[in-house]
Amino acid sequence: MPTISLQEPHPSTPNRPSLATWLAMAFRPFYLLGALLTVLAVPYWAITLRGVPALPGVWWHAHEMVWGFGAAIVVGFLHTAVASWTGQPPLRGARLGLLVLLWLVARFGWFLGERAFPVAAGAAIAFLLLAAFWLARSVLVARNRRNYVVPLLLLLFAGFEAGFFCTVQGKLAGEPLAWLDAGALWLAGMIFFLGMRVIAFFTSRALGLPQVPNPAWVQVGTVAGGFALALAVALEAPAPLIAALAVAVAFIALRQSGRWLHWAIWTNPMVWILHLGFALTATGVLAYGIAAFAPAWRSAALHLLTVGGIGSMTLGMMTRTALGHTGGHPNRTPRGLRSAFLVLLAAALLREFAAFPSVGRGTLHASAFAFALAYLIYLWRFAPRLVRPRPDGRPG
Repeated sequence: MPTISLQEPHPSTPNRPSLATWLAMAFRPFYLLGALLTVLAVPYWAITLRGVPALPGVWWHAHEMVWGFGAAIVVGFLHTAVASWTGQPPLRGARLGLLVLLWLVARFGWFLGERAFPVAAGAAIAFLLLAAFWLARSVLVARNRRNYVVPLLLLLFAGFEAGFFCTVQGKLAGEPLAWLDAGALWLAGMIFFLGMRVIAFFTSRALGLPQVPNPAWVQVGTVAGGFALALAVALEAPAPLIAALAVAVAFIALRQSGRWLHWAIWTNPMVWILHLGFALTATGVLAYGIAAFAPAWRSAALHLLTVGGIGSMTLGMMTRTALGHTGGHPNRTPRGLRSAFLVLLAAALLREFAAFPSVGRGTLHASAFAFALAYLIYLWRFAPRLVRPRPDGRPG
């Protein structure tokens, strides 16, 4: 006798934007806000070459790219991923809203002048400390030993930011740019950390290839070496030590990047953008190490790392993870995103030319607007997804 299902039909999920949906998982607010900050702040900096009252000049631009944009995407990703890693409920609702508020206070606080510096700086540090605390709570409750180190990495990032603030205010001897460089290199270390976990896996799933293993010594060498390099730069270690660390880390990372390569990756933009982002990050680290002996090359090296490597890898991860968590196909490139990836790579190339004094300001402007355009395309395609429920009604 045939079985008759007594289940009620699943009601269709309302597709209206809502605050509750936007605060349902951390990637939703922080991917949207991080991309929006990039679209607004990068062209503003390129046109004016000014900072803001509380952080003049290059300090504001560099800080906001590292601890505004970078921190938003890292926190959004980690607090989304930790739910999968641990089986614990994701950060959401009022607690996630508090993190968003702290991030926003820090962004707007810089425009209010020197008197607002303690408020903006305090909100920025509190954002990372609270994010680290809630990450630690999830991994400890789940006894997820593999990820015990993750909250500690966020605390190190907060420490670098605090060092930058203290040197800017004259409360700590040293060069603020060293702390800014350390923050950018911390982001490189995080890309090595996440890339070692996901690139071979994503490539295998997307293309049906055998998964290339990552030996333990390769993971330790790139990840621990990357964060050690950031710490050495923050502490203004001797140039030979910085160069040696950078070359060693870059060599290991590029070697593994070569092992992952397969001709089929070029058939899928969702895959090749991650491979290119990882390889450009490693190349940027290598260039930074060489620039330890040639300071005139510092800007070119740093922007190869940030615009080329971090920018590409971040955009690729933001696209794939947002698709996966909003009900899309994580291996199918959304309309327009292939163009965004190519525009971002063009921005990186233009920024390298702009590092030469003989090249006019127009190249810098072109790079900045191309970089912003790549993230504007992301917003065009993903802003509606980030504020609306999944069409299949599942959490995410």
